[in-house]
Amino acid sequence: MAFLAKSIIKITTWILRLFQNVFALILIGVCGYMLHQFNQFHFLNPQEVVVPMLFSCIALAVSFFSLIAICCLPYTLQILAAFFDFAILSGFITSAVLLANNFHADDKLNPLRNWLIYIRLVNHQSDRHRRSSALVKLLDACVILMIILFFFTTLLSVCLAMLSTEEHYERAATREMVEVEEGHRHGHGHGHDRYYSSTSNHEA
Repeated sequence: MAFLAKSIIKITTWILRLFQNVFALILIGVCGYMLHQFNQFHFLNPQEVVVPMLFSCIALAVSFFSLIAICCLPYTLQILAAFFDFAILSGFITSAVLLANNFHADDKLNPLRNWLIYIRLVNHQSDRHRRSSALVKLLDACVILMIILFFFTTLLSVCLAMLSTEEHYERAATREMVEVEEGHRHGHGHGHDRYYSSTSNHEA
């Protein structure tokens, strides 16, 4: 039963890791374009773009490693994976908080979109308002999706670590029982040897 549960958790986690990698790449592309725009026109990089970019890079590295190693991670590293998942989850929650003013259905009310348009207009460039609106919405959506994905992988990593820990202790207990039984068996064998030896000496 434990083996079946671990297999289901690993398969589910593996699928979620794939989506994490995909959305992390999308976020890196979106944030990278926005940061390029701000740098190109000599404006400060806004935190609501820098923080998602940072945690997307971390998420990509962690998810890619976990995607490869999920089938062979020992239980101690699975606990570490759960910790990293929780840390990245916290990072994307922070990103969502920073983007809180950019979730309006009306694009004109989103400050980040307006900044992207403004920095182009003051430098006599086309405003690209449709692209800016779409990119801000894509950024919002991907951050929310990453929160959901890392919430579930955090739970699954904890469950997998608990199952692996339980299996580890069961194996240790089994080895200890086998060693005790072998010790008793050897002890009885030596006792019989001593009995036969003393009997032979007495008869002689």
